[in-house]
Amino acid sequence: MKNVLYAYNLGDAIRDGYVKDPWIGTEGDVDFNDWDPDSIETDARKLQLASYFHERSKNALKLYALENYCQVIKPVMLVVAKDTAHASALKQLVDSNDFRAGAYVNKVIEVHTKTKGSETEENIRQLISLEEPGNPIEIVIHVNMLKEGWDVANIYTIAPIRASASQVLTEQTIGRGLRLPYGNRTGNLDVDRVMIVAHDNYSKIVAEARTSALIQPTNIEVVNKNDLGNQKEILIVPSIIVTNTKEAILASVAIMSEIESQAVKEIENQSLFEPSAEIKEALIENKKSELVEQLVKQELERRRLARRHNDSDVKLSVPLFEQSLQDNIFIPFSNTAKKELENLSLNTDRIFTQRNIPIPRLILTPHLTEVEFEDFDLDTKLLSQYATHATIVEERLQSNEQLNLDPNINSRASERMETRVSSFGVGRNQSPENTIISGLMDFADLIDYEEHIELLLKITKQAVLHYQISVPDIDALKMMIENNLSQISKEIYDQILAHKKKLVETFMDPSIGEPKSFHLQHNTYRNFGEEAVTLASQKDRFPKEKLYTGFTKA
Repeated sequence: MKNVLYAYNLGDAIRDGYVKDPWIGTEGDVDFNDWDPDSIETDARKLQLASYFHERSKNALKLYALENYCQVIKPVMLVVAKDTAHASALKQLVDSNDFRAGAYVNKVIEVHTKTKGSETEENIRQLISLEEPGNPIEIVIHVNMLKEGWDVANIYTIAPIRASASQVLTEQTIGRGLRLPYGNRTGNLDVDRVMIVAHDNYSKIVAEARTSALIQPTNIEVVNKNDLGNQKEILIVPSIIVTNTKEAILASVAIMSEIESQAVKEIENQSLFEPSAEIKEALIENKKSELVEQLVKQELERRRLARRHNDSDVKLSVPLFEQSLQDNIFIPFSNTAKKELENLSLNTDRIFTQRNIPIPRLILTPHLTEVEFEDFDLDTKLLSQYATHATIVEERLQSNEQLNLDPNINSRASERMETRVSSFGVGRNQSPENTIISGLMDFADLIDYEEHIELLLKITKQAVLHYQISVPDIDALKMMIENNLSQISKEIYDQILAHKKKLVETFMDPSIGEPKSFHLQHNTYRNFGEEAVTLASQKDRFPKEKLYTGFTKA
């Protein structure tokens, strides 16, 4: 490896936050060393825990999307089988009514070298579209086909069944689920991590994790048996305005007929491959739901603008839902549909007046006291030295040897040139001192330009005189300062902070702002099977753990 100029491995990417954070999890009160390692019943118990992590991720991703108004990510569980026979047995187990009451029936695919013909082609189609919301697959079972060259952004649980400690911690196993669906980490633990389920030889896995370059020892979760039975689900409570608007749209034959036609067109135009009839139908239904949601949002936006301007006749810049979000395709609404949309708007206004309580908002405006700095001279010995030349590299993309008529000249010699220059010509019009001051303004929120201008001019002039000693002319000086402005500004700012006389003091100025038009929805968790109760059903106390319903205004 002596020719490697720079190495950046998977562990570095994990620690720097460019990929998901891998965690390992196990069931803390079960010793699987006492179980038959080759029994399908043992596998079923292990997959119960994997399903627990999978459902937790599903809830967390849905709640995150609802709260941040972004795309809902469908999580996928990757199950690694011992061999092809084991993979088939696991699929038969999971894809049945006997496993978690049929929660994953028709949501499992099996991928290995012994799948044949149409089954293989259909599985490949499902794998290609695994990130699409209309794809029903939630569990992928494989042996050794999905190593290099295949990974998707929505794998959140990896379950290596009957695997050794070293196999669980391999980069190939972990790497399948490390891509971030939103491109960056969100700060939400369950959105930013991938769970690797570990049962066999758990103590060995933990021991290896403590010395692993990939998994840190703190990223270990132990789930008790009781926790597996206390799963929660997300309860989405839309406002009555949202509910009534959506119900009115779904009840309109004219509107829904044209929405369905538009959904079919968009799916046919977007598909990269010819999906099966079942998947195509699911994609169309998903697109119809998306268009209905868009229509609801536009109507609520009209309602919001109308309230802000005190004008019930406010029109949106785009005619009410005559444009698709994705492709600028205008939907040719019929006169009948347009009339029903107008009636829908009137109904929304009526419900808003009857059911909504507008609550004024308290606005707290922060105020900062001025910060004072004592006068001082810049200590130039603390300033770094920077290169006074730059290298320009030029390289021809395609050889042009046939134009060289002299056989004694190496035609490749002029294909790449390197040139060292002291400047790139005339730099910024402003002086080097003002360039540094502009860098300080970007870097330091505490410095008030007008208040501290004399100090700024003094110390930046001292800095420029220091740098001028090592450069041949003013253009070279400008280039050196511009190329290193961030570091120069930081070093000078650090010295300014060392001479600060008064700390920042903050106080909040309260005022009353306009109330929100309405709440779109409220999202919370509830235990499976939990029912909401009315206030009347609670005699003299109202526990905060309960969910309440039955309000006429909210």
